[in-house]
Amino acid sequence: MMIFQRFLTALGRTYQAMQQWEEAQEALEEAEAIAERLDLGPVRVSTLSPLCMHHALAGEWEAALRYALQAIAIRKNADATLIVLDFCSHYETEALLYGGDERQAREAVHRLGERLGPNRRFRVPYLGSRYFSLPKSPLRRQRALGQGERSRQPCCLAAEEAIF
Repeated sequence: MMIFQRFLTALGRTYQAMQQWEEAQEALEEAEAIAERLDLGPVRVSTLSPLCMHHALAGEWEAALRYALQAIAIRKNADATLIVLDFCSHYETEALLYGGDERQAREAVHRLGERLGPNRRFRVPYLGSRYFSLPKSPLRRQRALGQGERSRQPCCLAAEEAIF
């Protein structure tokens, strides 16, 4: 059953990459239901984080926040900052900010920054999270929270502003 859960997660992420949003949501929600039923612990983050991303992109901030809080809680309990295929954490940061929890957003980004280690791949979600959580001006906060160019990735925006 765990292999099937992993397959559904991969299928959901593939649908997301192809921008087939309804199919992605169905596959990811089914994968999350299985992971929760089997109590797969940290494996759930690889499904919860893309679900957060899905709802954030759709502007469904309450649902995005719900998934973000679950993913963050599992990461804390597992004492892990990033888990395999966990590259959507900047959407969690964005959901926390939309939910009004700037303190928790800053804590999550700080924890991520502390535990990056030598793996450069993990800098991508860190830069995206940092871009959303550490705005230096009201204009940047407005841009970070989707009022600007939504199609540009936050890590690219962070690189442009040389915050790393």
